[in-house]
Amino acid sequence: MPSPRGKFVWYDVMTNDTKAATDFYKHVVGWSAQEFPMGEGRNYTVFSQSPTMVAGLMAIPPEACNMGAKPAWSAYVAVDDVDADAKRVEALGGKIQRPPEDIPNVGRFAVAADAGGAVILAVQAQQQRNAGGGRADDAGPYGLA
Repeated sequence: MPSPRGKFVWYDVMTNDTKAATDFYKHVVGWSAQEFPMGEGRNYTVFSQSPTMVAGLMAIPPEACNMGAKPAWSAYVAVDDVDADAKRVEALGGKIQRPPEDIPNVGRFAVAADAGGAVILAVQAQQQRNAGGGRADDAGPYGLA
């Protein structure tokens, strides 16, 4: 199977009212929702369409609220090496808004902005990192099977 590099592989929505947003997407779009604890009293909700996980939802973190973050959707694009791509973003005039960081049991991600300020998230699947940068299966969130 070819590498998922460059493909949109996951979407998140961060919001101030997670319950209202969950109800909205369940009733308007028809997604089912399942909450997962993230620790420190925070949850992450995974939306599914039948058996397929399609997106996630979480509360806007306090530090992001303090910086003026508003409810918004974010898109994750698969990369082969988050750390190398973060350096490439900066070399090409973009800005890393959140440096590369691990998501336990998922992979590694970074938040990047292009020269105009538009934000995109780069993600490298955990099994891809474990394989020393080899290809990742592109099934499921973040390229995870």
